[in-house]
Amino acid sequence: MRTDISARLSGVGTITFVASLASLVACQPLNDETTAKLHADIATLNTRLGELDALSARVGALEASQDVQQNTIRRLLSQARRDAIQYVAAEFNPAADEGFQRVDTSLGTTLVVLDDVQPFADGSRIELHIGNMTNGNLAKVTLKVMWNSKEPVEPPETATADERAAYDEAFVKWLEGERSKDVELTQSLSRGAWTVVTTNVPGVPPDELGYVRIALDAGQVSLTNPR
Repeated sequence: MRTDISARLSGVGTITFVASLASLVACQPLNDETTAKLHADIATLNTRLGELDALSARVGALEASQDVQQNTIRRLLSQARRDAIQYVAAEFNPAADEGFQRVDTSLGTTLVVLDDVQPFADGSRIELHIGNMTNGNLAKVTLKVMWNSKEPVEPPETATADERAAYDEAFVKWLEGERSKDVELTQSLSRGAWTVVTTNVPGVPPDELGYVRIALDAGQVSLTNPR
């Protein structure tokens, strides 16, 4: 940006100076007065170009600072999201084999695994394995399923201001694009066992699916009667 601005202003200043020089040379001899005027014009031009360099440097510093702030905000948002959902929800990258994650309910701890993702209609069908870690059967279970497309790719450091602005706009739209739905299970989660659950996540096919987040809660627990 600095180079472009400098080039433009430098070009204008040079054209003005050359026109002034040509006019002076054509109209009058190079006497002391003419020479002094030329030196004054050159000094003025150099001053303006120096001011332009200083302004360009300040603009460049501001742009760099803004980029750092935006990157910091994005990192903080990602970290805050991870911290906020710890043991409250499990977040999976469908393209990775991440194993199980712990999700706590009001009645005990469960383990959740995203086992499979397949195309279905305009979106995806996911298969979950939910492990009940308690000594009771959990019933009236409701899953909160959240999903989104893949996060936009951050441009390189050499990206232009327009490219970074386009990325920032795409990132905000991506954050706002998360979808969710509630799934009420018809079966109980048997104690000490895995339960397989399948559900659909519309609108995002497997190759575009960025994450799937699962939260759950149970409204009832059944324990073995004492003998």
